Amino acid sequence: MLNVTAVNQTRANLVTVPIGVSGQVRLYTLTGTHLVVDVTGYYLDQPGPTSAGRTIVVSPQRIFDSRETEPAPGPRGRIPNGGTIEITAIGHGSVPNNAAAIIATVTATEASAPGFVTAYPAGTPRPETSNLDLDTFNATAAGQIMVPIGDNGNIMLYTLANR
Repeated sequence: MLNVTAVNQTRANLVTVPIGVSGQVRLYTLTGTHLVVDVTGYYLDQPGPTSAGRTIVVSPQRIFDSRETEPAPGPRGRIPNGGTIEITAIGHGSVPNNAAAIIATVTATEASAPGFVTAYPAGTPRPETSNLDLDTFNATAAGQIMVPIGDNGNIMLYTLANR
């Protein structure tokens, strides 16, 4: 679920795993490392339809790309260190007006320094955890996020370089 390719590298990834009968999940690492787990949601164990909603899977569709050469919605240009950008989620790709959250792949590329990206709902305080970590200058990394959509139909992406 996560590959570490260098000494002292930090990586983040979103995974969905079933909870064991004891109420626990098991983490395994091939080499010695510290592990950090941030819970970002859960599924209810209910048979049949539920008013709490369902997970709807769609074909991947790009809803934002800041690179000047790419034909995707949204403003262009590098997101600055410590910068935040608001992305419209509702109405892009196959995201309907009644969606409560999106599951997406966020890719950071051409990083100006090691750092991280945090995704969160527009109109809410930024959480203290990262969704994606970049370990070197000019790094490219991708990770899956599951983020609630803000009341205005948008999500926020925050970047910070650890200079």
